[in-house]
Amino acid sequence: MKRLTFVDIETMKGERPEIALAPFLKGLRGNPKSDPVTQDFQVRAKREKILNDKVLLTPVASRILCIGVREIVEPGIGDYVNGVKVEDNWHFIYDPDEKKMIQKFIMLTNPATKYVTFNGRTFDFPFLMFRAAMMKENLSLPIYPYNGRDNHIDIFIHLNNISNLSMLDNSLSMIGMAKWREYLALAPKTQDPTKLEELVITGQLDKVEEYVKGDVDELVNMFNIFSGNFEL
Repeated sequence: MKRLTFVDIETMKGERPEIALAPFLKGLRGNPKSDPVTQDFQVRAKREKILNDKVLLTPVASRILCIGVREIVEPGIGDYVNGVKVEDNWHFIYDPDEKKMIQKFIMLTNPATKYVTFNGRTFDFPFLMFRAAMMKENLSLPIYPYNGRDNHIDIFIHLNNISNLSMLDNSLSMIGMAKWREYLALAPKTQDPTKLEELVITGQLDKVEEYVKGDVDELVNMFNIFSGNFEL
């Protein structure tokens, strides 16, 4: 039985990220052509940027905040391709206990599943697998580089490959969802992703779910546009 499973995760800082990253931040270096004082300044600036702006990108110092999953089982796949949305297969996975979220996600995985993500091969799925290992849970997902499974459509990689934007300039080789939203005339995001943790703390889970569901819906919209490119 064929299944399409659209997945998106949101992350939050773990406890004391500066402690978790300490063994790795020791390896930061400044420009070797700079004088020692300038190099020290460059290292401190890098450290500050990592801890303040980039820490959510690594499962070493961050954790899963929530997971959005929209699941289609044949024959519903055709409904999605034609743009008809089915609401009863939406899963908003949130629990203060990260291990329980991972366990709930594992329950939704299946060897027959074909996953659809946006940058899932290099972000969402490696993040999930690392955190699952930390929770002593077994979770194997198709990631990049290829790890023995090929049942994953990553819209991020696909659009960047077939758009040939990198031929215009190397800086255009990794286009994110915001720019594709604009190009495809899809609705822009109305909430700030950096505020999601605050919404969780204040008990506004409905707004968190709305944000994640919006991302998954846009992923479905993008898939619908390019679905003819894929063999299901």
